[in-house]
Amino acid sequence: MNLSNFIRRGGLLLLIGVLFGGLGSLLWAQEPAGGSTTAKASQPSKKADAGTDPIVVSFNDQKITASEFKEILLHLPVQQRRQYTGAGGPRAFAEYLGQLLVLSQGAEKESLERNAGVAARLKFARTQVLALAEQQAISDRMWVSDEDVRKYYDQNQNRFIQLHLLHISLRLTGSDTQENDQMRKGLEAVRKRALEGEDFRALAREFSKDSDAQQGGDLGFLGRGNLGDAMDSIVFRLKPGEISEVFDAPASLHLFKALEERPQPVSEARPVIAEILRNRMLQAALSSLMHEVQPSVNEQYFARESERLSTDMPITVQVGKDGKLLSNTPSIAPPSSTNEKKK
Repeated sequence: MNLSNFIRRGGLLLLIGVLFGGLGSLLWAQEPAGGSTTAKASQPSKKADAGTDPIVVSFNDQKITASEFKEILLHLPVQQRRQYTGAGGPRAFAEYLGQLLVLSQGAEKESLERNAGVAARLKFARTQVLALAEQQAISDRMWVSDEDVRKYYDQNQNRFIQLHLLHISLRLTGSDTQENDQMRKGLEAVRKRALEGEDFRALAREFSKDSDAQQGGDLGFLGRGNLGDAMDSIVFRLKPGEISEVFDAPASLHLFKALEERPQPVSEARPVIAEILRNRMLQAALSSLMHEVQPSVNEQYFARESERLSTDMPITVQVGKDGKLLSNTPSIAPPSSTNEKKK
């Protein structure tokens, strides 16, 4: 059975549901029994020739080809995609997929899709996937003119500033809290030396573990959106000559120095502005659509049952031995993209 058939049978719902920890990020869904409609989002964008599309993960008769594997990676949430596209990440993710395929096949053998609760979640997931596909289709049909872009740029020039940045980055070592704490203290000491006047480029060459280390951590001029929202909120508060605090990103520590700033050319800002304007247009279109075709909600049911529903489905929090919050969704631990097994 290839991945497309597996998707249509709903097998990937368990895979993606376990991976993402809930239905909110589901990307594929089950085809209705006896139906022939399949959500377009579940199909690979291109069907590669079998001779050039090797199988990369398999379990019994379930096989995932290279093109299908790339499609899955492409649709991961941003944080997981970053985790699994770094060094060793794709191989680790392939191992994780294999483990999930084993669980999915077990669920199919036990006919768990006949369980009322599972069936309800499958129905919701399919509805969600199709809704997101339609939302994307609406967005793709929207056109943002150069005049609209220029007008937004002129009205929001303070948002389109580029900073020339230097950067020092250290990669954290998974679950070893003590070693990570030592790395943080080390980078704090590096920051202190930079504040005392040592050359930031020289410090980057000595301590940074990023690919730009030998260039003195020089990232060139960057605008908002290049580093992600979390880093942007810290970096773009810096004035030329200032050094940031040491701060965490997924699996890494970072330190920045701003050298100079300049206005971002409107040609470079256009993709970001077009996306902002397209999102505004999309929200307006969706609001108009919902106003025209309002779905029906049984108000009497919710007036009568709301208190009982709240009581029957309390939000619980589980805490592990280390004091960290645990997810209420059972999952298997994804393998690290680092080679921790060799410890």
